[in-house]
Amino acid sequence: MAAAVIEHAGSPEQCQAWLPALASGETIGALGSAVDGVAELVIGGADAQTIVLIDEDGNGLALSADEVDVTPLQSIDPTRSAARIVAPDGAGDALGDACVGSAGR
Repeated sequence: MAAAVIEHAGSPEQCQAWLPALASGETIGALGSAVDGVAELVIGGADAQTIVLIDEDGNGLALSADEVDVTPLQSIDPTRSAARIVAPDGAGDALGDACVGSAGR
């Protein structure tokens, strides 16, 4: 899902920087919904090297795991990792507008 958001909303330069490693499986990606830079539950977040956070306005931010605070969480599904992700102000690579459409809001 992280790759799909980057492909949809990223610039050509962002796609070049982020997508090859995600597509090859060299990098694990995760997608989360964040409020004020905090995503309370990101499925796959504990294992991800690339994290995309979407804020309440639909804006996206692509981050590497070393830019964020990752706190592993237990979830109901023991086969998939989960984490709380906190992105500090100024971290990451802002994706283009309309990562998530406004239809239905």
